Amino acid sequence: MSTDTSLATRSHEENWLPILELAVEEVFEIMVGCRVKPVAQSEHTPNAEFTAMVGMAGSLCGILTVCCDAKTARHVAKCMLGDTADSEEQVADALGEICNMIAGNLMLEGGNIGQVLQPTAAMIVFGGTLGAILIQYPLPVALSAFRRLAQVFVEPAQNAQSTIELLVKYANQARREGIISLDKELATIHEPFLRRALMLAVDGTDSQELRKIMELELNNKEEQEEKIPQLFESAGGFSPTIGIIGAVLGLIQVMQHLDKIDEVGKGIAVAFVATLYGVGAANLILLPVAGKLKIRIRDEQIIREMTIEGVVSILEGMNPHMLEEKLLGFLTAAHEPAAVPEVSNA
Repeated sequence: MSTDTSLATRSHEENWLPILELAVEEVFEIMVGCRVKPVAQSEHTPNAEFTAMVGMAGSLCGILTVCCDAKTARHVAKCMLGDTADSEEQVADALGEICNMIAGNLMLEGGNIGQVLQPTAAMIVFGGTLGAILIQYPLPVALSAFRRLAQVFVEPAQNAQSTIELLVKYANQARREGIISLDKELATIHEPFLRRALMLAVDGTDSQELRKIMELELNNKEEQEEKIPQLFESAGGFSPTIGIIGAVLGLIQVMQHLDKIDEVGKGIAVAFVATLYGVGAANLILLPVAGKLKIRIRDEQIIREMTIEGVVSILEGMNPHMLEEKLLGFLTAAHEPAAVPEVSNA
């Protein structure tokens, strides 16, 4: 991979190459999880099957270009988007985001973090967004969504593979000692859905009736849980608009003091911080959170579907080996452990 810049000479004649190298290293380490060593284009001639470009203005003026071969580009996209990055358009989008982030790091050089720290703008954007979602969604849904935030960063303790192993264990036990023997296992089961299904099985519920009861509960849970990512998607739609409202309010204040022309430019810059907060919160926090929670919730739904099939099959006396093969059909590549590829000098 090569990163090339065609930048105008800076008035204060600072060397921007170390800044470029640091920006590239930081972005790749955070977003892709690997360390890279940038090289000048003259030193490296890649097979540039994918190229991303972004123009810059200000103290660093010109065009930033990131280009790489198809294999490297797909690896970058997979690290950023997961296994869903299977089309050339998604790969190109991921590389474009990398290019934008590097450019953003470069443009922040020489700036002051205080320029984008505006408590009033933050209060307008985040307070307004919170108020909007509390009007749209009931309070219990909002509280449930906020409690789910930890799942964005933390892998759930229960996974599909461990559920299969547990169900096969129960199948072997029921085959040797009878379905009633599972009664003593109920106290050790922490997952409410599995415990309820096994309790019905132990109580002698017919397999078809058990399936109907658990599928009804499954459908109700799905209907409730789908509102959680919808809440964050709604917030991602509200925040840019509220950011614009904050910018307009700031501009109104600026226009009231046009007699102090020296302060107008600074006031306009501060006013647009609200727009930055709104767009940034939507695209860097709220919408990605909604996407991750959709994946987490779908994984939980798959485990519940697997649980229903497993408990019904145990009740019907299915062979444990056959049960394991049946439940493995629920697994996808996302549920299987994958080796992390090593990335050499990119």
